[in-house]
Amino acid sequence: MKRIFIILLCLAFSAVALNPTKAQTPHVTGISAIAWNPDGSKVVVGYTDGLVRIWDTTNNSLLGVLEGHSDEITTIGWSPIDNRILTGGFDGTVRVWDSSIGEQLTILFEINDPISWVGWNPDGTQILTFSVSGGRFNIWDSTSYQKIKSGRSGGATQMQWSPDETQIAVATVVGRAEVWDTTTLETIAIMNEPDTDDGWNSIYAITWDSAGERIAFGTQDGWIRLWDLSLNQIVLNLEGTNSQPRGWEYSTIRALLFSTNDACLSSLSTDGMLKIWATDTGELLEETKLSDRPIFAAAFSPNGNILAFGGEDGELQFTTGGFTSINWQGYCNEED
Repeated sequence: MKRIFIILLCLAFSAVALNPTKAQTPHVTGISAIAWNPDGSKVVVGYTDGLVRIWDTTNNSLLGVLEGHSDEITTIGWSPIDNRILTGGFDGTVRVWDSSIGEQLTILFEINDPISWVGWNPDGTQILTFSVSGGRFNIWDSTSYQKIKSGRSGGATQMQWSPDETQIAVATVVGRAEVWDTTTLETIAIMNEPDTDDGWNSIYAITWDSAGERIAFGTQDGWIRLWDLSLNQIVLNLEGTNSQPRGWEYSTIRALLFSTNDACLSSLSTDGMLKIWATDTGELLEETKLSDRPIFAAAFSPNGNILAFGGEDGELQFTTGGFTSINWQGYCNEED
């Protein structure tokens, strides 16, 4: 699988036994991106051959195939308000699809550069796209598909709007986490990750807590940093992988999720380790091995109860679990 920058959405942790179920008719090429629809009844999956498949999660059946990309799918996003899907790929195109009819609505953007990230803002009115080496990002009106704003930044791998939509958290391939003002698109905070012996310690997962006060991000060598924005400093360093050696294909943190009361943080790494942490002390509460095969794409359903994941073997799997089904459900979910 190519070394790509994959957007991963919400993940949670289960300390109960995990017994994944498999989607029907496994694909023959690798899985590179996954996203859920708003009600959690479907997932859209991108593959390394450029195909996109939509699966029904209630019975693990294939609903349709979207064809158009000529190279690997690097990023996918499902609109939070309707049936539209965004896809970006190594072919340099961002495409918008209507999942209800299985047809392409438009090619939103085309450039001679791989697309590293696409996503919707929380109310579904705007789309953000980012290309790799050119560092070009654009914000689009999701109805007219007209460009609203644009700019350049270094190698974004994942972006996420803050809960109040005034800021955007940005993970980058150059080992830097950034916060942007959504009005001006100016960088208002930066946290640099020290280089490894192999070079940049790239960041591939980033998420906000519910208050918009802390950001968690995960690195290529398997570390998770908890960044307090009011202090502008890292307040916790958490080891999110058990892998040796370390590196993109072994130890990268693929996704992160805060519990509803922000008391816990869940993490998934390429080596299949799911871990849950206490965010006040950094205590590792539980961990479990999800898979013996490398995981390159994963996403938790909107309610956090089902995890979809896959890797280079092309097998899409689902497992139940979440903060509400573990021994720590009171600690992680009850309001103070």
